[in-house]
Amino acid sequence: MNAKEEAALLSVLRRRGEQIIAVSALSCSVDDYRKAARRVGREHGWRTRTFLVDDGAAVAILWVDREKTALEEEATRRVLSAMFSDNPVHYDDALESVRRENLRVVKRDI
Repeated sequence: MNAKEEAALLSVLRRRGEQIIAVSALSCSVDDYRKAARRVGREHGWRTRTFLVDDGAAVAILWVDREKTALEEEATRRVLSAMFSDNPVHYDDALESVRRENLRVVKRDI
């Protein structure tokens, strides 16, 4: 794993708690990437797991002990419910939609 991949992994894990990356996008072997991802987790005191998904076409990294917010849970439900439909939903799009729906106007009385 190069420095750019490590920075991207840290950013995504902090933001989402998980990452799925295509094997074709890796700068190293799948085994080396998985080892490096687990090392990154250990360096930050996180429990992480790595998996091969999509018949080995991608690597998933999951921050196991990260607690998700209620909005993140709702976004996950939306992604899973649309997974086998004609219109699958990407997690980032679902999360953005849930966040927008939960925006409230705040009026400050002066």
